[in-house]
Amino acid sequence: RGRRGGVAPLASQYIVKQISRAEKQVLMAMLPAYESHVASRGGRSLIAYFGCHSLRMPWRYSGKVYFVVMRNFVPVQPWLTFDLKGATANRRALTARALHQIHAQAGEAGAAGAPGT
Repeated sequence: RGRRGGVAPLASQYIVKQISRAEKQVLMAMLPAYESHVASRGGRSLIAYFGCHSLRMPWRYSGKVYFVVMRNFVPVQPWLTFDLKGATANRRALTARALHQIHAQAGEAGAAGAPGT
């Protein structure tokens, strides 16, 4: 979090994601079609964009920072996150065994609350 392109959850209802200027331009070009799509669905959409913003940082040699604010359609505290870009700097990886154990524990917790158990 805090790295370029990172996703920062805010109160688990919103997702703030930093984007590039090119991504911002694509989103702005898609806006009329997105607006029509949401309107045709009675104001509902799986992906809900609330805004696309930019800030100019106050320090020297900094440019604009672009970001979007979206609705988090799964507003729960994440128990496991992945870096899908493949960056390895300052990252730790789980071994296959540890990941399997986490998955098995999550499955057991879900099964304990299932009907008929």
